[in-house]
Amino acid sequence: MEAKLDQEPTIQSVEGWQIEPLLDEPEKKGLCRTFIFSEYRHAARFATMIADLADKVQHHPDILIKYKKVRIISLTHDQSKVTVKDTDIAVKINELYNSIS
Repeated sequence: MEAKLDQEPTIQSVEGWQIEPLLDEPEKKGLCRTFIFSEYRHAARFATMIADLADKVQHHPDILIKYKKVRIISLTHDQSKVTVKDTDIAVKINELYNSIS
């Protein structure tokens, strides 16, 4: 069964992700998770993999790299809220991370 975009996402089903205010727009909230790696190059490679995934699914979360950390913030910008698009890409990012760690 396919979810409709106007349905409320089920955040509890996305392991490791939380709803948090956006840094640059605190009145809006996004679906967020930070991934930690042993080396900077691994973090950068993971960010590139997420960018490729985002292009494939046509949904582009913010990707922040800080040394060995990659922070992902997903928000459906045209609706100014977290939607099923965000939870779907979060699940795919988790799968991607699990496949390389």
